[in-house]
This record gives sequence, structure tokens and C-alpha cells, in this order.
Amino acid sequence: MIRIILLLAAAPGTVTLAGASACLELAPTGDQILARDLAPAWPALRSLPGDAALGYMPAPGTRRVFRGSDLARLAARYQIAPPGSPLCVGHAMEPLTRARLLAAMRAALDLPEAQVGILEFSRFPAPRGELDFPLSGLARPASPSAGTAVLWKGSVRYQGRRRFAVWARVRISAPIAQVVAIENLPAGKPIRMAQLRVETRDGFPLLQPFARSLAQVADRLPRRAIAAGAPVPLFLLEEAPEVRRGDPVEVRVETGAARLSISGRAESSGRRGDRISVRNLSSGRTFSARVEDKDRVAVIVPGLRGTHP
Repeated sequence: MIRIILLLAAAPGTVTLAGASACLELAPTGDQILARDLAPAWPALRSLPGDAALGYMPAPGTRRVFRGSDLARLAARYQIAPPGSPLCVGHAMEPLTRARLLAAMRAALDLPEAQVGILEFSRFPAPRGELDFPLSGLARPASPSAGTAVLWKGSVRYQGRRRFAVWARVRISAPIAQVVAIENLPAGKPIRMAQLRVETRDGFPLLQPFARSLAQVADRLPRRAIAAGAPVPLFLLEEAPEVRRGDPVEVRVETGAARLSISGRAESSGRRGDRISVRNLSSGRTFSARVEDKDRVAVIVPGLRGTHP
């Protein structure tokens, strides 16, 4: 898309051209200025293929000036008549609008129920192109509470793969389900269903670390205490071990071809596959065993017969 603007006065950030009659504002798809781009101001270029390269596009917000010597070299190269005055080329720039920002943000969120409020945004004109606000550019607040303002970094894609950075400060909220502690949850103790409830609150919708269902929380252990009334963060939870210190355990013993089962007590905690210390309740001996399942451990001693822990 091409727009011709007469240079009546120099705006901030533009180049003042002595004798230049017009400045071409382009929305190119590549890095090069092509013959078809300058043809409206230099009609002799219409005799060339439209994709003939004349030079590189300047950065957005700046101008490239083709002065007399530049035009003479191009005219000699392509054997055409030069134009009568210098030419300048720049990107077609336009201000961002709230409506355009909101459309790009809602497309990225893909949450019809989400409320997006734009508090402020970058006011610099941007090159014409596709506006993109990826979720990777959206800052996450420390709390899921609604009303927290966060920065969202985006870009305008122009000239194919080039990007022009833009930003906005936003508030985002949506109805979200959260698992909340009914009472204080001590560190290291399994969480019971009776200690939890699910509430729907307006909050920041993209905070994955907070539990959304009881199944994500029940029977797991908090690494540190969680206060009553607080949402339960998933990153604070760990799976309960199959065997906990002090639990009675069934010990499966294999010594060669012999199989037997004895009773023991766990002297340390462990998950499936871990080795823990177990005490034989009959002999008082302590030995190492591998956790197999809930309250079940195994001792395997290949090649020995008639011995057990």
C-alpha cells in the first residue's frame, strides 16, 4: 500500500529534503525498496520489472533519501531518465488504537468470559502490519486476585518476519475455580477433603500454579503451611510417600527360591522404588528394604537360603 504525502513541514524524527517534491510511505513485504514502490513518483520505473530492487528499506520511523547522485546511478544502471527532484521513502506508520489492541489480546487469551481493561499503551506510531500479543509476553501477578495491573508486551509484524515492539498495561479478570483451605494446613501432613472447598472468584485466569479441583490437592502434602482462606498453590504440594516413618509394613523376603513374609515398622519414609530402613518387629533387627506399594516393602537376597532379616 502506497501513500504520497507532500512535505510541507518537517515533523519530529523525519528528514527535511531540500527540493524533494514528495515522500512515499510504504507497507513493504520485504527488506528491499522495489521499482513498483517508487514508480508513482518516478514514472520511468514503470518500464522495469516491478520487483527490481533499488535499495534497502529504512527502519520504521525514519526515512531513506534518494538524492541526485543516488538517482543518477540508478538511472544509469537501468538506462532510464532520472526524476527531476530527490525522493524519500519511509514506512507507512499509524497509531495504535484500543479497539485494535483489545481484538489482538482477546484472540490470544481465547477466553470469552475474560474481562480485559487497558490502562495505558505505547503511543508511538507503528508500521502497518499484524498486531500480536502472545501469552508469553503477558506478565503474571504474584496473586490471582482480580484488579492487579500487569504489563503485556506485544509486537507488530511487518516486512514479513520483522517485529516492532509495542506494549500495554492491562487488568485481566475472569471467573475461575480455586481450591481454598477451610482451615490451616500444616506442612508435611496429608491434606484431607474436609479441609478444602472450591470457590469461584474473579481473578487473573492464567495462573496455572493454583489448584482448580479437589483431586489436585487431596492426600498431598504441603511443603510449608497454608493459611485458612488462602488458595492452594500446586507448587507447594508434593505426593505423599507410599510408606511413612512409623507405619507398619508388610515385608516380602526373597532368598533364592524361598519366599516369606514378615511384619516390620518403617524407620524412614519413601516412595515407590526408594530404599528405606525397616525394623523387624520380632527380632528387633534393622535392615534396608525397597518400597513396592502402600505399606509394602521387599528384601531380595539372590543366592542365599534359609536367612531372613
